[in-house]
Amino acid sequence: LAQLKADPRFYTTTVAVKDLDAVRRALGYGQIDLYGISYGTRVALEYLRKFPAHVRSVILDGVVPPDWNVGSTVSLDAQHSLDRIFDRCARQPDCRRAFPDLKAEFLSLQRKLEAHPAKLELRDPDKGTLLAKALTWNKAAGAIRLLSYSSDTAALLPLLIHQAAANDYAPLMAQALIFSRSVNEGIAEGMYTEVLCTEDVPFYKHDKQHASEGYVGARPLDSLLTACSVWPRGIMAADFKQPVKSNKPVLLISGRDDPITPPSNAEHVAQTLSNSLSLTVPGQGHGNAMRGCIPRLMSQFVSQASVKGLDQHCVDSIRAFPFFVNFNGPRP
Repeated sequence: LAQLKADPRFYTTTVAVKDLDAVRRALGYGQIDLYGISYGTRVALEYLRKFPAHVRSVILDGVVPPDWNVGSTVSLDAQHSLDRIFDRCARQPDCRRAFPDLKAEFLSLQRKLEAHPAKLELRDPDKGTLLAKALTWNKAAGAIRLLSYSSDTAALLPLLIHQAAANDYAPLMAQALIFSRSVNEGIAEGMYTEVLCTEDVPFYKHDKQHASEGYVGARPLDSLLTACSVWPRGIMAADFKQPVKSNKPVLLISGRDDPITPPSNAEHVAQTLSNSLSLTVPGQGHGNAMRGCIPRLMSQFVSQASVKGLDQHCVDSIRAFPFFVNFNGPRP
């Protein structure tokens, strides 16, 4: 906070949509088509609320409703996602044969790392230099949650958990390093914290027992509460936490196994979007614009600015990436 060279109270969605409309005016566009993914869906919804005359169509991919508080259900949503991934492994013969005791191994790994962090040496996944590290359960759980965001990386989870349960911690630790670095490099922490501390955390119902039910536990919630205890509240419109009502064409896309924005978010938002269509992609996580027939459906939707006539049945044929049964990959 002390390092920021600007006032973070202006790093909020309410201000961002005004900036977005200023860009629209500068470019001379009468109407625009909006695509938002994750937090971007909240921005798109707020723009739709404030500037409906300038919106032609909207695509929301991994929906963050304005009246839903990001982070308040992170532990339970992550647990539900992991349960679905484990169940999918159990239904696939190759994965079930390779990892018959996956859930038991996961619980064993959690107990071991909660009791004693694992000390290990491994090669830096970026530089190849030798590193001495300690793998705590918080680091392991964080890596597992981030890996579950996509079916491509979730395909590694049974193998990584199996190896770690057998005291081979290096593969899981390497993934923890890769993802933590990627997140740190890819997030503007000033805006991230300001948005959450203004638009979400003040509206939490602080139920610590509820927050601790999943494997991630209460740590993400605790971290946010600690940050927001010193972070300034920013600018937020008076109606910001109200559902967005619109008859503009809106295409909603969700991943069935999304660990952070579950399909129920899209169902909730659709209640006040009278001209919307919701698609749920089987076996997939967070962000699905590139999956199967979704690009074709998005293109058709934007071209006609209508949800009518979209062949949504093709979504049911989309499949998750097959699980790695060893470090060579899935079985041929």
